[in-house]
Amino acid sequence: MSSLRQLPVYLSKITQGLQNLITPAIPAEVLDSSAACLVHVSDTPATFYPVLFRLLKKLRPAVLVHTGDLLDQIKLENNSYLVGCYQEQLERYLPQLEGMPVDDIYLVPGNHDDTDILADTCRRCCLIPPSSLIRFGSFKIGVAHKPQQLPANADFGLYGHCLDQPTVNSGHPLSGLTKINLLLENGTLYSMPYPRGINAARGLRIRPAKL
Repeated sequence: MSSLRQLPVYLSKITQGLQNLITPAIPAEVLDSSAACLVHVSDTPATFYPVLFRLLKKLRPAVLVHTGDLLDQIKLENNSYLVGCYQEQLERYLPQLEGMPVDDIYLVPGNHDDTDILADTCRRCCLIPPSSLIRFGSFKIGVAHKPQQLPANADFGLYGHCLDQPTVNSGHPLSGLTKINLLLENGTLYSMPYPRGINAARGLRIRPAKL
């Protein structure tokens, strides 16, 4: 009987252990810093949102920038008949995202997003077009979905979509496709890997570099 009473405790520990396995470790320097933090992600499948929510609750960043394709597994541009599924999932995850402890949330629509549905679903997110510039501390941050859309004369350029490099001088280029970027207000930059399985959920294969 005592074993049965302990079952919820055991299950809770197992769940926490699994979450720790799939949630990337946040750099200790970021957690210990008093500087405001910007988080950048891109091309996120639905399976990533529980991980993202846990990260945001721990980091409590000043800014979150998502550079497009909020439900990347649907590939809406190629599968327009799935627009109902896209809207249903967006209405599930976006309100949760807006409830996270983040001061400002910027969304740049990607080629697999429906801008009208995004605009109708957003309540406190700021929907901004590609080639926009935002301010973070003393830095100018260029944002775009595709690297070719980044504006010039930025200190940092945040983008996603593909592995191509930006074609303009957009400052320090940061791809949200290959890693989660963390930028502190003092200019210190950190990155975190996406959990295993995210690229598979995206339908993306990133080949290792040749030696």
